[in-house]
Amino acid sequence: MKLGILGGGPAGMFAAIEASKKGMQVSIIDNNLMLGRKLSVTGGGRGNLTNLGIRPEVYYSQDLKQKENLEKTLTEYDANFLLKYFYQLGIPTYHTDDGWVYPISNSAKNLSFYLSKILQENKITHFPDTFIDDLRIFPQHISLYGLNNQEFKFNRVIIATGGNAYPQVGASTKILQALEKLGYQIKPIYPALAPLKTTKKRTFNLKGLRFNALCTLQSGNSIIKSEHGNIIFTEWGLNGPGVMNLSHYFYLYPNKLTITINPLIIFKNEIQDSIQNHHNQNLKFRVFLLSYIPEGLIAQYQKNQNILLNKSLKEIQQIPIENLIQAFDLIEDVIGTRDFKFAQLSTGGILLDQVNLLTMKSNLHNNLSFAGEILDIVGPCGGYNLHWAFISGLIAGKHI
Repeated sequence: MKLGILGGGPAGMFAAIEASKKGMQVSIIDNNLMLGRKLSVTGGGRGNLTNLGIRPEVYYSQDLKQKENLEKTLTEYDANFLLKYFYQLGIPTYHTDDGWVYPISNSAKNLSFYLSKILQENKITHFPDTFIDDLRIFPQHISLYGLNNQEFKFNRVIIATGGNAYPQVGASTKILQALEKLGYQIKPIYPALAPLKTTKKRTFNLKGLRFNALCTLQSGNSIIKSEHGNIIFTEWGLNGPGVMNLSHYFYLYPNKLTITINPLIIFKNEIQDSIQNHHNQNLKFRVFLLSYIPEGLIAQYQKNQNILLNKSLKEIQQIPIENLIQAFDLIEDVIGTRDFKFAQLSTGGILLDQVNLLTMKSNLHNNLSFAGEILDIVGPCGGYNLHWAFISGLIAGKHI
């Protein structure tokens, strides 16, 4: 039985490892010269493999009807499962205090090379620098077509070509055009986990500042989503996990969007307690805030909240804590995201409901499966999306 895997990223490599255990003749076709090209630069080059906080509700997919199957898959193949799997492959890991998991080597490049060696040992054939842009499905086989009239025939095919993020390392979704002709519903591809572009009308002077904040994306008075995380003010707008986790929503809402940034709400209880019990009740509030947020941010607030900042802690106590915290909202108009070159992921692709999420087999063609970023599913920063790539590839190979 011949299996062709289109895409040599994390999903494709894990699919190959599992399928080879079944005695299949496995080939990986990839448009890069080396396997795991995109994997080799993930996690800032360190390889953020998964997250101890993996749970179904943090993932987003459009028009998802088989939510129960997604929950089953992510519950069965959770972080503990994947950590054991890596250990069995000879890849020891460690995690940070906030649950981000990395290989002990701290090298995504080493990880990619190591996995490619495992594939070699398992006698998996690799067709490098080979671009496939069409396929035809027959009762007994699938034909993949590339440049110069190349044709590859397989009994089964797993498509794990990824999305459009990182085009500089060969990312492409060209195959989606062929799949659409075969009847697959394709959601538009947009950048995800990308920096946000804003008008910078109210935050122009904050370039270079970095801090943690609650970030709330809104359409009019309706809250779309809130995220807490680190943010960085840049020349184009905002960067950092706190806003990148919201970026894919920009393309789903046609109306004007705003983002509200509040650096104090996460410290609300501590601030209230400290104000009430501070030994110097005559201390100015602007000085008090130096223990919580950068001085440059206080200077920005001083333009609008000068009277409030110049109050003593004794005077500040008269203000309800909710009103006090809300006074430090920073609101900006969102005008877009940075493009695919600056995105960690892309959203859109094959609609999840066209795939059996327990096996990753297509619901339209029994000899075709999907895995990884080509499917319309997005998780937050921190290893969630690599986790999906690994386990969906593993499941596809296991159930081929």
